[in-house]
Amino acid sequence: MNSEATWSQPSTQLYRSTLTRRWPAFGWIIFSLYRYYPWFNKCLLALLLYCLSFYLGCSQEETNNQPVIDRFIVPTEVSVGAKVDLHIIARDLEGDSLTYAWSATGGQMENAVSRTVSWTAPDKAGPFTVTVYISDGVSVPIARTKQIQVKAPNVPPEITDLVLPQNIVATEVIKLFVVAIDPDNDPLTYAWTVDGETISEASKAKIDWEVPTELGQVTIQVTVSDQINPPVQSSKIVTIVRASTIVPGQKADAIALGDSFQKTQQIYGQPSIFEQVDDLIFFAFWKPDLGVSGFIDGEEKTVVAAFIQAPNMAETEAGNGVNSPLVSVEEEFGPVEDIRDNLEHWYWTRGIEFDIRDQHVEQIFVFWPVLERLPAAPAKAHNTDRTGRRSSATPPISDQVGEMLYYQQIRGNYRR
Repeated sequence: MNSEATWSQPSTQLYRSTLTRRWPAFGWIIFSLYRYYPWFNKCLLALLLYCLSFYLGCSQEETNNQPVIDRFIVPTEVSVGAKVDLHIIARDLEGDSLTYAWSATGGQMENAVSRTVSWTAPDKAGPFTVTVYISDGVSVPIARTKQIQVKAPNVPPEITDLVLPQNIVATEVIKLFVVAIDPDNDPLTYAWTVDGETISEASKAKIDWEVPTELGQVTIQVTVSDQINPPVQSSKIVTIVRASTIVPGQKADAIALGDSFQKTQQIYGQPSIFEQVDDLIFFAFWKPDLGVSGFIDGEEKTVVAAFIQAPNMAETEAGNGVNSPLVSVEEEFGPVEDIRDNLEHWYWTRGIEFDIRDQHVEQIFVFWPVLERLPAAPAKAHNTDRTGRRSSATPPISDQVGEMLYYQQIRGNYRR
């Protein structure tokens, strides 16, 4: 071991000493070649240029920037099978030309090497991913990815029911109601028309509609829209009729006590009799014969009482009207409160009176309920006029002033 170590050390020192002594000679040889041989100069210059070019190339590669993406325009939701355009807007800081490569996890991609491509969504719903790669040919390509939710196609709403009565009463306010559903839970809008004319302020599923006075059939239609698909419609034909209801103290046929006579005329037309005695006005609709007459307040021009006669078919809640048996009336209203002239069956506190002949109703009188029973009315002459009615039912204005004043006395005791 000692001998080897002793030998190794002088050998290393000898090598270094020799290199030191020979380096000046090596330098003198290079200098001589450079000075006396032109070809060496050219080779040396070429070597230097090559090294410089290699250095600059490496330096450029190290400092080149990746492309910059400004916008990635991809929808978040599309329908099944829909065709949409996808866009990428990018730039390169060094001005290098950019190339693009698109891919998707489903569907069909057209022109997948452009900034804008067309993508057809798959024929099934679910999330799908689209990716675009951008390269400047120098740096490592960059990528941008986005998920698109493919939804089942939107379907139009469905009208399940249009709630309308078959017969509607003129001048009344009724509710129009449609039941509609939307499978996609889209908000719905509604439009109502009657015989093609739009009902104003009718953009809801349930609306109030004032029935016109003109009788006959009308078509009520509702249009429902989800603002996406073509709207759906439903319609029904309904018949406008006059009211045929008798409510004691409130209503007789289509006449409600307290209504303006103008509204009564809208329903029945012009009266055949319209004459004033004192501060009451008697009216009747007998041409044509509608079986309706009554009294109007001379000042307020509102209806204060009404008569129902044949051929009018208006009925009470229990179905009592003209020609109903007396026993049926008493079953509905109880024992009569007052009987006068063995003819008039008064229910003062209820606001209704029945004229009974041969145990059947001949006429019905509806008035404001009275607080107290009144004294007996003047005797009536039960002759008939040219219409065939009893004078008590259709009092001639000229010779029945006493009876008119009696009805005025009734009116003076009305409670509202």
